[in-house]
Amino acid sequence: MSDESFSDWSPPTLHDVAPMPESLAGFWARVCAHICDGILLFLIAVPFNIISALSSGASSTIVSLVGVVVPIGIYAHWIGTKGGSPWRVRLGILILDKTDLSYIGTRRAVLRILVSYISGLALLIGYLWMISDSNNQTWHDKATNTIVVKR
Repeated sequence: MSDESFSDWSPPTLHDVAPMPESLAGFWARVCAHICDGILLFLIAVPFNIISALSSGASSTIVSLVGVVVPIGIYAHWIGTKGGSPWRVRLGILILDKTDLSYIGTRRAVLRILVSYISGLALLIGYLWMISDSNNQTWHDKATNTIVVKR
């Protein structure tokens, strides 16, 4: 064997081979993590709802809107920078980029949340889609090129 046969060889780069997660999160693990997320977001929204109920007129409307936007913003930040809410991270159910398993960033997390609401309105078909998908992806995962892994 000559040295020339190895002269053109180079190891694959990080972008040549997609990393494989330990395992994709299954349906029930994702449901559990989603419930945990919902509880945390509910607890964040409650003070705004109380203030809105005690207010009247335009201030009540503004507080109600803030009570929707703030939890979504916090949730998007958690997903974008840590892979999920504190409880989701503790469960080890992380939302990551499908290509390189990195965190997806807040903007992409906002898009993922918005698409998840739309797929929820469609009789939950977007959520149930993962049952027959080879990567366990829902519609909002597909729209944002994400996967949910169990670590």
